[in-house]
This record gives sequence, C-alpha cells and structure tokens, in this order.
Amino acid sequence: MFPSFAEMPFTYSICLLVIITSIIGFYNKRFYQLFVYHPYEVFRGKRLHTILTSALVHQKWWHLFFNLYVFYRINRDVEYIIMEYDFSFWIIELICVLVIFIGVVLPNLITGLKQKENIAFTSVGFSGAVFCSAGFCMLYLPLDLAPKTYLLFPFRYSYEFAFIGLAIFFLVALIFRNSKQTNHKLHLYAYVIGLLIAFTLRPKLVIELVTHLTTRFN
Repeated sequence: MFPSFAEMPFTYSICLLVIITSIIGFYNKRFYQLFVYHPYEVFRGKRLHTILTSALVHQKWWHLFFNLYVFYRINRDVEYIIMEYDFSFWIIELICVLVIFIGVVLPNLITGLKQKENIAFTSVGFSGAVFCSAGFCMLYLPLDLAPKTYLLFPFRYSYEFAFIGLAIFFLVALIFRNSKQTNHKLHLYAYVIGLLIAFTLRPKLVIELVTHLTTRFN
C-alpha cells in the first residue's frame, strides 16, 4: 500500500530531496564537499550548515538506497498511522519535521564533540534521521502487536522490538567502536534520541508499559 502524496507529503518530499542532492553529490565533488560535516571546522565556527546538510548526501549508492528504503517504511507509520488519533494532520507534519531535524542535528553535535580535534573525521548520510525515526516509531505505541511472529524473533509487542533494537545497536557500537567505515555510535545516539522523543510526546506510554509488564510477569 502506497499512501498518496496528500496523505504523506513530508516523507515523499524528504525522500525526493535526499535522492536529488545525493545523486548530484555522486557526480559533482564540489557540490558534495559543500554538504560534508567536518567537526574540526564546525567547532571552530566554520561550515555550521553542514550539521544539517550532511544528511542530504551519501558516499555510496547502497548507503543512499538502504537509508531511504528503511526511512520510507518507518516514516510511513510515523506520518500516516501511529499518531492519527493523538494529533491533527499539521501537528503530525510538524512532529515529523522535528524528529528528523533533531535526529540529524543532535547526534552530529554529540559526535562532533568527540571528534572536534580529529582533522580527518568527516560524516555524511541520512542515517541519524532513519534511526531516530525508528526509535520513535517502535516505542510510541509500545503495546502494538506485530501481525505475525518469526521463529528467530519470537516477539510481538512493539516495545520488545524497541528494546531489542536498543541492545543490538549498543552491542554493535561497542564491538565496532574503532571502525572508520561506519559511525555506529551515531546510529545508537539517534536511536536513543528517538526513544526519548516518544517518551516526551506520549508520556502515558510509561504507565502502559508498567501496567502491562506488571500483569504479564505476575
């Protein structure tokens, strides 16, 4: 099922924007360099825009396709389904914008604080937005049930996937903490931020979780 543009304007628009800017960046290195996040410069007052614009370009095609595929699948639920009974259409659109903005900017700032003396470190990609949306989506309605279970993943509740995801991202970030290929820590930061946004926008989920877990394990 593909919702119409009128039903999901933000997701379609941001996907189109990222596709266009990334493709231009693949073939125009000067354009690409304008978007690259370089904490060494940013924390010295230069190229501040790249804290945000770095999300709009990618190093490789597979990175672009993976990010946009996962983002579309997740943000379709965020924009089109899970908040429809809590907020009006335009408030949902605003929340989507804020989740993506925070999911890009805040993990970049956290990473930048750690890398600001590393002149060789740079970062690009939409991954922060993707992982932030994932954390938000999986925890916002924690008692939602998956349509079916799988042999290797015998989980049904959304909160189970949320916390298993947190454990996996933490372990990956720990195991590959010295990796120069992929910034796994940024993925973890963004995911945790997404969880926190869910708690902030829907605090009653805490009561739902506590009540459910108390009943389930008694």
